[in-house]
Amino acid sequence: TDLLDEFYVSPHFHHIRIDRLEPRSRYNYLCVVHMRENEVEPQQFAKKYRSLARSFQTAPSSSTSFSGNFEFAVLGDSGSGSGGRRTMKLISKARPSLILYAGDVAYCAGRGVRWDHWFEVFEEILSSIPLMPVPGNHDVEPNGVTFELFPNYEPRFAMPQVEDAIIGLGEKGLTHNPNSWHGIYDYGNAFYSFVAGPATFIHLNSYTSSKVGSRQYEFLLQTLQGVDRAKTPWVFVVAHCPLYNPYSKHRHEIQTLMMTEAMEPLFIEYRVNIVFSGHIHAFSRSKNVANGKTGTETAKFAPIYIISGDGGLTPMKVPYHSPDSPEEWLSSRDNKNNSFGTVRLMNSTHAYWKRILSTDGVAGDIWEEF
Repeated sequence: TDLLDEFYVSPHFHHIRIDRLEPRSRYNYLCVVHMRENEVEPQQFAKKYRSLARSFQTAPSSSTSFSGNFEFAVLGDSGSGSGGRRTMKLISKARPSLILYAGDVAYCAGRGVRWDHWFEVFEEILSSIPLMPVPGNHDVEPNGVTFELFPNYEPRFAMPQVEDAIIGLGEKGLTHNPNSWHGIYDYGNAFYSFVAGPATFIHLNSYTSSKVGSRQYEFLLQTLQGVDRAKTPWVFVVAHCPLYNPYSKHRHEIQTLMMTEAMEPLFIEYRVNIVFSGHIHAFSRSKNVANGKTGTETAKFAPIYIISGDGGLTPMKVPYHSPDSPEEWLSSRDNKNNSFGTVRLMNSTHAYWKRILSTDGVAGDIWEEF
């Protein structure tokens, strides 16, 4: 079975793009598979090849006069175990307009059947609320024969692509979940941007080059330069690896150092509001911070950095890097719970953050809000 898992590839992926949708509108749909004549008995068709009726609601339009509520959820590193299921169930009850997923989706160690299982477990919520992911290190999963990178992640999503994916090969012996490493995985579902409501969302890939002049750097620069803050006053970035990390794990990894050096200046210059990450199976929220400093004129409009990597795996109580004297730029941290976050945009200047616990016994409790 393990050998079959290693070389398994789902036979079909269907991606359907629907345009001309109206903002803030609900649409009902179902999926039907048409079989060839005589391939299936008519009475079996409805039962076996027609999905349940589903629905989704589109986001409000971006405009210079946005007022009202637009809410999205944030989580990462959930897996499909009991913790991840509790988290996603609570998100489903919250009914956000979309879900930002900060990487490490299914924890499959290269086994495609487990990816299929992840989608089956969360089918109900994924069929009604858009999930917008970034790749994490557990999504690298080099193919055991061709060494192609991200062979399970790339074909299963259909994000707003800039260009077709450019995917390199992993070196022989590369693990399914490398930590301090980067390869070649550009465009496709690796990095992209989209507008929803009064916000521009920019999703980045921690595991490809982010150096000045790289494809990803140029994409980020052009996207930030093209943002019309009159229509989308809010700008959010998602990347798996956190630029500001108050924990002892995953520190000084080469891909994170590269992104920090090249891209933090852009986040500061173009006044990104919040950068969301996962990777650390814990939570933290920074103050507005620029180049490691707070309270300066530069930091005044610099991003807040939030780690939301405790979406479902058993809390590992990752040690703090400075347990007795927290970093000057740190606002809050917690390594003992599962959780997710929500951001509600009230208007062009005010937003409301809430962290909701999903740990067994305290699920649904609000841990912090501001």
